[in-house]
Amino acid sequence: MVVRSRLMRGEAAVIVGLCVFLRAIVYHLRWGILYSVGGNQRELARQKNLKKNQDLNKGKRKDDALSAAQRKQRDSEIMQLKQKAANEKKSVQTGSV
Repeated sequence: MVVRSRLMRGEAAVIVGLCVFLRAIVYHLRWGILYSVGGNQRELARQKNLKKNQDLNKGKRKDDALSAAQRKQRDSEIMQLKQKAANEKKSVQTGSV
């Protein structure tokens, strides 16, 4: 019985090639090149920050460059129009009953 202690040149080249290939795969897996580490973490953080900023700005008035007196006048006109519309709606409802 003959024991082969040496590999043939072709077999050795194949084994060396496989080792190099496997090392490359391990390197890429470790550093997240073949798969995305964290997935879409950046996109999720961007959306979360955008939502947070929208919530912070909710309810704040925009800078309309009006003085306090002008803003008060504008708001009173808006309220008068709303009140007039509500009164008309109420009179229509009571008139039809």
